[in-house]
Amino acid sequence: MKISVSQENLNTIFGILAILFWGTTIAFSRSLTEQLGPLTAASWIYLLSGIWSCIYLFSEPGRVKKT
Repeated sequence: MKISVSQENLNTIFGILAILFWGTTIAFSRSLTEQLGPLTAASWIYLLSGIWSCIYLFSEPGRVKKT
């Protein structure tokens, strides 16, 4: 038996996940700011986001085009 999820339901699930992810990010950044200070926390958040983005971009060979 095949379970089919319509595109509308899939979009709703992604929307709910986006809200949960955003809320978690806000809570995490606030906690980090209270512990490390605003400048150090911001630099850590941007550093980790940049590393995560590079891993995502270079994980698949055709994702980044060389010119």
